[in-house]
Amino acid sequence: MNDINPPHARVIVQQISKISARRIAEVGVLKGECANAILDRVGNKLLQYWLIDRWLAYPGLPKITQPQWDEHYDYVKTLAAQYPCAKVVRLASVDAAERMPDESLDLVFMDADHTYEGVYKDILAWLPKVRVGGTMLFHDFAHHAWPGVRQAVTELLPSAFPDSWDSNTAIYYKQERGSHYGSGAQNSIERGSGI
Repeated sequence: MNDINPPHARVIVQQISKISARRIAEVGVLKGECANAILDRVGNKLLQYWLIDRWLAYPGLPKITQPQWDEHYDYVKTLAAQYPCAKVVRLASVDAAERMPDESLDLVFMDADHTYEGVYKDILAWLPKVRVGGTMLFHDFAHHAWPGVRQAVTELLPSAFPDSWDSNTAIYYKQERGSHYGSGAQNSIERGSGI
């Protein structure tokens, strides 16, 4: 297990095993490095592995040109074609969540918009999609350049905690339906119809 890179992919693979996850969404795919490591290790055991990203240039990320984003998207499509469970969705995070049925996922890995507002909206959009007993993981939880990740996660999901091996990834176990957010969270969430 120690040979899995990037490090957060190891945490995801451990969580897949721990909760017997078979339906997963990776939100914020970029070049597909994490997805490649996960699918290589456990892709044959999964029913669904959603690869969700806009693959569009936007402020706050390193200067990646649109042609480079398009190359990343093409690579991820090629990667996904090797695994029957993999589905590529080129949409913004919240737009994709609106199309996903509630409680249809075992695990959601968030690595999309790293601003406080973006993570906040992503939690409100994606948490209803996770089944009771499922898991949400948040990358860059401890990264100094992205304080909004930790702020939104700890505000909305106070029981989330950093992984013991990779403290840059936070883990939240969904224990109940309904209002499970910390103080200040919106309790009304738009429901989706399916991708």
